[in-house]
Amino acid sequence: MRSSIALLIASASAAVLIATPARAYDFRQLVKYSHQEYPTSSDFCDAWDTACKEYVPKDQSLKYGYSVCEPGDYHGKHAKTEAKVACVFLHNGDEHEPQSINHHIAAKVHATYLSDNDA
Repeated sequence: MRSSIALLIASASAAVLIATPARAYDFRQLVKYSHQEYPTSSDFCDAWDTACKEYVPKDQSLKYGYSVCEPGDYHGKHAKTEAKVACVFLHNGDEHEPQSINHHIAAKVHATYLSDNDA
């Protein structure tokens, strides 16, 4: 009896997992920034974060979601001049409707794209 109940619970759990589509968003972009303008990666990341939070979109339904700034490239190199960044706003605050505004923030902080996912 116990094994039948355990099997029923396991089957129901598997059905829920299969029926629920998982969404994963990764809006990070690799950008290059000036070491002269931003002497440390913290300086750049602070500027990125501030520019993202202060951005005022034309579309009033967009609300600030989150900001990401990770110094270095995808191998952890060039941390003084490159970073993986994202600035994401949400339609009506809905986390299921994210929108990257990386290009606006990159322009604001004078960063250039090294990858072309959002350029």
